[in-house]
Amino acid sequence: MEQPYTFFYLDKAVYSSYNSREVQEKLRKWGFSSSMVLCKFRFDLPFNEFEPRKFLLDLVNSQEVLSVFYPFQAAKKSSPTTSLMFSEIRCTVTSMDYFDFLKEKELVYPNGNIKKVLPDYYNDIEICDKIREVLLCEESEDYGMIDEIYTNEFLFRIFKHIAIGGGCCQYEDEIDEYLNTVKGIYKDMVAVSKDSETNEVKVVSKVYEILPSEEFNVFLNTHIQDFIYVIVDPSYRHVNLWYHKWTGMW
Repeated sequence: MEQPYTFFYLDKAVYSSYNSREVQEKLRKWGFSSSMVLCKFRFDLPFNEFEPRKFLLDLVNSQEVLSVFYPFQAAKKSSPTTSLMFSEIRCTVTSMDYFDFLKEKELVYPNGNIKKVLPDYYNDIEICDKIREVLLCEESEDYGMIDEIYTNEFLFRIFKHIAIGGGCCQYEDEIDEYLNTVKGIYKDMVAVSKDSETNEVKVVSKVYEILPSEEFNVFLNTHIQDFIYVIVDPSYRHVNLWYHKWTGMW
């Protein structure tokens, strides 16, 4: 029988950006204060990127993880979880120049101000600017205008979640307010390495999103802002768990 992964909670893990006063104040302003969790564990066996299912199943069944990461407790049953739905998320970006497309697509003015639109609502989310409109409003002629080469990246996922916000969100007018926070959180969660010959920086982390399923579902009612991401650093055998549950205003 194949040996299971063992996980160890790193209670002193340092998230220099995420845990900073500045970022925590912004997250509260954007409606994430009590509904977002980020924590780190160490694991004991080499990570096999070609067989992530075993790793993820051992993760959600780990008593150490369950004792710390309360979202998994909502899906816990009397017997171990044997089936899991997940998707691998592309994670390759190493420069914030990636977001130049926001100005190229004219979602943001050259001075960094986000273009505004007439207010509308989608799933209790206020749509008051072009970014939320192209992300959420299917009736908009600009819906889906952002190419998949951008939207498939984990960095974009972080940006999308942050820009949409939580249930009680005070939105920003300037794009850099979001991008600076996104950059810091991304660096906290994702590991990189530099090629000794070319000096090229590459992402080494593997990212997976755990999806709701009949056997394992931590969300009673799913919302576009509900997520659990698993970010694995194979080199140091660390794994970050990043969770958010949408809570509406009412």
